[in-house]
Amino acid sequence: MKTVEEARMLAKTMVNIGNKLGRQTIAVMSNMNQPLGRAVGNSLEILEVADALQGKGPDDLMEVSLELGAWMLVAGDAVPNVGAGKTCLRQSIKSGSAWNKFLAFLTEQGGDAQAVIDRRLRVSPWNLPILAEETGYVQPFDAHKIGILAMALGAGRVTKESPIDLGTGVILTRKAGEWVEAGEPILQLYGSNKEMLAAGLKLAKNLVEVGEEAPELPPLIEEIIQ
Repeated sequence: MKTVEEARMLAKTMVNIGNKLGRQTIAVMSNMNQPLGRAVGNSLEILEVADALQGKGPDDLMEVSLELGAWMLVAGDAVPNVGAGKTCLRQSIKSGSAWNKFLAFLTEQGGDAQAVIDRRLRVSPWNLPILAEETGYVQPFDAHKIGILAMALGAGRVTKESPIDLGTGVILTRKAGEWVEAGEPILQLYGSNKEMLAAGLKLAKNLVEVGEEAPELPPLIEEIIQ
């Protein structure tokens, strides 16, 4: 959804459908103006998931994940309220049970859990940093354009027949509102080959903006609809 009102309308519609069918339905409206976390791309995101499940994930990814997970526990009558749900989830991360359950899921589905433990997932050797041309605050990214950039690098399909390179994508070294010095990286691009990396470079140049003023960022959680 491109606007808050469009998202609210969709959320209310889905909640009403679920409730009329006798299912407790809850919608969490979260801000997606920029990607959650710092990774965009298949292997890159799984490596970030591994960090998150071990308590080392980016703050925004952790905040939204805990919110969603806590409401799921509420809906399943496992906890009395969202606060208790978040406490439960934090304990599962701290104890290692969340990480171990994830590894068990991988194994049950025929995946190589040890490859994730050892961080042996394929990441493209073709990579390039996008550097800040001036010092200041990183201005808001356009999440849709970041998605187009990742696709151009090989992380998504242009058509349904297009192959996906699991090792490609984008790392947001700096996110909106963060301080960056001139010459420091803001984005790190991972492409299927040098031609895709060159195409990605052209797109990325239009995505990066640094300003003197810190941007006013909306809250991550906009609204809860029940």
